[in-house]
Amino acid sequence: MEERGADLERLLRLVPYFRDLDRVSLARLAGALEELHLPEGAIVIREAASAGELYLLERGQVTATVRTADGETEVGTVTAPGSFGEMGLLLSRRTASVLSCLICSRSLACIALQDHIVRAVRQSAVVTSNSN
Repeated sequence: MEERGADLERLLRLVPYFRDLDRVSLARLAGALEELHLPEGAIVIREAASAGELYLLERGQVTATVRTADGETEVGTVTAPGSFGEMGLLLSRRTASVLSCLICSRSLACIALQDHIVRAVRQSAVVTSNSN
């Protein structure tokens, strides 16, 4: 169990907004994670949808696409370990669609306490922009 907690802490620290949080705050966030099991090709996020989750990718790979006049255009890939979905939290809307392109059998999504996470992300963004 301790090893699992350390793994989750490492994943959370990959997110710039959480990097400098103390261990107690990270433990609270880790307690809000909900594990998702997604098959290859599953749509994780739809472009323009309302945003309320930040995703931590423990295994697998996802690809982000945006709609253009010519159809869907790939704009990025995240390979585990990594995170995605933070821009949607800042903007309240999803800016791209994200599909799992490898089996993401151990993906994690912060959804149980999403309001707390949104506030933490936005507060961190304000602090960062004020310090520049």
